[in-house]
Amino acid sequence: PDPPSPPAASAVNQPPQRPLPQPQQVQQAAVVAQAMPMMMQAAPAFGMATQAQSSSMGSPQAAAQPMQPQTISKTIRLDGTLRVTYAVDARKLKANDKVIISPPFELSSRHPGQYRVIINPTTIKARGGPTFKNTGGLGNIQLKCEDRSEGRIAFTVFICDGRPTPMRTETARGPVEHDFANGTVCGLPKKTEEWDFNRVVDHQSKIFAVCLDILP
Repeated sequence: PDPPSPPAASAVNQPPQRPLPQPQQVQQAAVVAQAMPMMMQAAPAFGMATQAQSSSMGSPQAAAQPMQPQTISKTIRLDGTLRVTYAVDARKLKANDKVIISPPFELSSRHPGQYRVIINPTTIKARGGPTFKNTGGLGNIQLKCEDRSEGRIAFTVFICDGRPTPMRTETARGPVEHDFANGTVCGLPKKTEEWDFNRVVDHQSKIFAVCLDILP
């Protein structure tokens, strides 16, 4: 007799049949596979660029550091004015100094020569004459040209704490308009010339700054 036939496999034990991928799905998978290496390369590059950008900006504390005393800085502003900043040692305001004089500096070809900022204590009647100590840090600001006998100049003046972004500042005054044919020294009118320099002293660095904006 013929051997018995093997029992039919139960449908429960058969593995599920997976549908064959459609051509469109195969094409999309190939595109993703090709794009993955480029994405992996681009990710580190983006991270490095971000890190380099943030490190080049520097520390906010470093950017806010004030100038060194007895130094001059000059910058051209967007409106064409030339800003001259003179950093002053604020300890002189408590001393018996009768005048504070900046280092010499130049302005531009339009204003040739060497210039200095001169700070005088307010005139008062006191033994030994006015000093910054006995005026309580009150005084006036003048601009002197040391080797020019003609030519006109116009500028405004203000004082601040000497930081790139000042936290203490007084409103600008002027403009002062002067012809050096009439004298080598110029400043604000008597009624507006007095400044209280102690109001803008940076107590950490012990400086304040005199700023002149030379008008174009």
